[in-house]
Amino acid sequence: MTASDTGQGMPGVSVAVKGTTTGVATDSEGSYQIQVPDNSAVLVFRFLGYQTREITVGSHSTINVTLNTDAQQLGEVMVTALGITRETKALGYAAQSVQSEELTQHRQPNVLNALQGKVAGATISSTGGAPGQGTNIQIRGINSIDVGRNNQPLFVIDGVLMDNSTSTVGAGAELRGMSNRLADINPDDIESINVLRGGAATALYGLRGANGVVVITTKRGEQGSLRVNFTSTAGIEEVNKFPDMQSTYSQGTRGVYDATNFFPSWVPV
Repeated sequence: MTASDTGQGMPGVSVAVKGTTTGVATDSEGSYQIQVPDNSAVLVFRFLGYQTREITVGSHSTINVTLNTDAQQLGEVMVTALGITRETKALGYAAQSVQSEELTQHRQPNVLNALQGKVAGATISSTGGAPGQGTNIQIRGINSIDVGRNNQPLFVIDGVLMDNSTSTVGAGAELRGMSNRLADINPDDIESINVLRGGAATALYGLRGANGVVVITTKRGEQGSLRVNFTSTAGIEEVNKFPDMQSTYSQGTRGVYDATNFFPSWVPV
């Protein structure tokens, strides 16, 4: 049993007699032995990420098989924690995957805004309407009533933990919230986003995953032809209305202008 992309033996390949419960797995060198009922039996070879093959035994006593990679099957795989991949149907907890095509279908400069309406149980809200405002996400509500507690999930980008909290402390920040850190990620660079919910899904991340975990897997460069993608966004702000200002009276007392005191009356300009 060999792989078409590496030419090496493939351990752990499932070899089964079609229509029966008889089956074995290949050893560390890709070898296997299996009993078949007759020459008309069909052997089914399966391995995650490779195309399934079916071969009739016939008069052969030895069957060497080469499996070809199947990129489509990889779309059914979910990255759970620490780079571990699992088949979606094999997961015993709540998890949801969002692919890159869904993130870039409606162009958004902030990745969290692109997730709006695509993740069940997630509440995504912006801190303001001005350009560059931060965006918060909560999965299944809040876990703490402490106003100083950050109830956002833990973000993991290619295995690196990241804090997405939005800072509103500093000169001028009280009037205009700062942007969130996930806005630094280009949606075009993301391969998939897997959202893990519940204690069983986030156990490997400990207490930091109590609010859920968002696992982001970025695209990796591949050898081949050069491809260049260019996207651009632009925005214009315009004041809708200026408040009316009075220019008749100024501060002072008894008709004398006083630049340091507002009490007790106003004087003409």
